[in-house]
Amino acid sequence: MPGPAAADDELPFVRVVVLNWGSAWFTARCLHSLGATDYPPDRIEVVVVDNASDDGSRERIAHDFPGLRLVANESNLGFA
Repeated sequence: MPGPAAADDELPFVRVVVLNWGSAWFTARCLHSLGATDYPPDRIEVVVVDNASDDGSRERIAHDFPGLRLVANESNLGFA
């Protein structure tokens, strides 16, 4: 039997890092899904790392998700 629900301030802070490389459509779907979670918004941070996309996806993500933390790598540093 589950215990009592934790108060929001007792939940751990979570940082989700999403990697993008030329795939704004897929990344946007992921970001929308993350935004739809019921985890308290003050306990989660979503960071998008763009691996030097040259198709405009970095700019599209920045435009469509203002306020999102976006790290723009100068070269494709790979998945890991």
